[in-house]
Amino acid sequence: MSEVPLSSHRTGSPSRPQCSPPAILNLHTTTSSVRTIYHPKYSSLAEDTRRLDPSIQLVEMSSGVDTSNHDTAAIDYIPIDPDSVSHVFHSSGTSGLPKPIPNTHARSVEVLPRRALPSYLSSTENNTSSSDSSPPPSESAAFTTTPLFHGGVSDLLRGWMARSMVYFYPTSDVPITMRNVVAAVEACQAPPPDLPTLPKLTGLSLAERVNRFKPTAFLSVPYILSTLVEDLDGDGMKMLQSMDYVSTGGAPLDTSIGDAMVERGVRLVSRLGSSECGCESFHLPT
Repeated sequence: MSEVPLSSHRTGSPSRPQCSPPAILNLHTTTSSVRTIYHPKYSSLAEDTRRLDPSIQLVEMSSGVDTSNHDTAAIDYIPIDPDSVSHVFHSSGTSGLPKPIPNTHARSVEVLPRRALPSYLSSTENNTSSSDSSPPPSESAAFTTTPLFHGGVSDLLRGWMARSMVYFYPTSDVPITMRNVVAAVEACQAPPPDLPTLPKLTGLSLAERVNRFKPTAFLSVPYILSTLVEDLDGDGMKMLQSMDYVSTGGAPLDTSIGDAMVERGVRLVSRLGSSECGCESFHLPT
């Protein structure tokens, strides 16, 4: 990831680990980045990039941050210009070097639904009010295979705005196979652990929390969907059939594969422009 100076705050320009050193250098330069932050597993890629331009400042990403003693009340919040850039994606680079795609704060979140806090986290009456001005309650979770350095940021922002859970498949660490993806989804279906900061939940409050953590939407790309349904009667297809909806985007899904999924009851939708537009457009079947 490259860090770009913007007025009194910073924004990020995530780069795909598959990018070559010239591609990373081009993104660093065209976004006027001041430093490049890298994960230790990509130290060789970072060093190869700096060999092309010794002036690049490299910063190794920390393995973790201890937030146990952080006082959030002491944070100095800076007013944000809605039209300022929040983050910068980049194109695939299939027609040359990848090009930066800036996204503003407003474009990233203003069309996303805002939902209420779950009742067990809020003492206000907003969550139970029937007023038309009250936001609807948060719903169940989503599982995405799209990494954060690409459209996964849009998935994350949707989760934040809707106060809903979102699970990310570790695409950089775990091979993408039908068995691995299904096992990851099954792990997310388990009831959430108790938290010491929450009182003991029972009845409707417990059911609400369990429902919020259960993924009922699967967000993916054609390649992974094709892998999951290679066996039309296998566990991958059964997992997709259990979802409220399955979305695909980023590239065309083979018509025969899409037809086979729909014929077997998969509620398939196409989403368009998440990376470029910061919002989600659905093409719903009629």
